[in-house]
Amino acid sequence: EGETEYTLIVKWEECTISSEHNNITPPPLFPPLYLQHQPAVTLTPTATHTSGSEGGEEAQEDCLYTLVYSDPDAPSVADPKFCEFLHALQLNIPHSALVRDSGDGSSVWSVGDSVAAYFGSAPGVGSGQHRYIIAVYRQSHVINYTGPRIIQHSGFEPRRSFDSKAFALKHGLTQVNAVTFRVEYDDSVPQLQKRVLPLPPADPSATTPSTPTSTATQI
Repeated sequence: EGETEYTLIVKWEECTISSEHNNITPPPLFPPLYLQHQPAVTLTPTATHTSGSEGGEEAQEDCLYTLVYSDPDAPSVADPKFCEFLHALQLNIPHSALVRDSGDGSSVWSVGDSVAAYFGSAPGVGSGQHRYIIAVYRQSHVINYTGPRIIQHSGFEPRRSFDSKAFALKHGLTQVNAVTFRVEYDDSVPQLQKRVLPLPPADPSATTPSTPTSTATQI
């Protein structure tokens, strides 16, 4: 069966990074504000190695993928005790959503199975230049995930201490490619971090005494 190699390209509105630049040292440095929205993510075929069997291309098209976006330097480069901090985890992404010939990569976030909602890089003040890794893995099967999910306002704690290697081993994932970049604190971070903090409880004064049953049902 043929094995295709892919270049991974991650494109936000203000910046782009490709796995073709993985040999650049140090990795590129991006402002946090540039990364606040979900990027387009694409795989571009670069080479195919054949082993003499047929059906390789069809097999590739049937593949599903997992995307992991994490920070190995959390909460700080000097003390990464929360390595890895999980910024996004998307499972069961169809081949057609990732491969450039089929689209622009913007549908990656609307298909598949979201385990951790997207949260752009927002390192703390004085914590150094964090490395961030976005990796795409090929799945060996559909992942029927039944664990806890991280929604937008779940706070920081559920995102801490994720182990991408252990997750890949558990679910039979094979890394296709990855990109690495750096981000450091600036004045935009406090507002960006508020996007994942738990929402404040509803104001009790906004509830009218005449509708206590209705309010309890809504909560």
